Amino acid sequence: MPSPRTSAPSTTIGSDALLYLLFGVLGAAMAFGSLAWLTGNFTNTLVGSGSWAPFRATEALL
Repeated sequence: MPSPRTSAPSTTIGSDALLYLLFGVLGAAMAFGSLAWLTGNFTNTLVGSGSWAPFRATEALL
């Protein structure tokens, strides 16, 4: 039988929330950057000229 838990739960709720917020912001930035790159390439294919741009999600987001 496992022994009962003797340590207290973590009291760093604030820092955990900040870490989750950071992961969420980074995930959203990657998703929106990828979507911006894909949308730009599709638009260029439909109305522009030239080949597909290389994948640079950070530059597309900014």
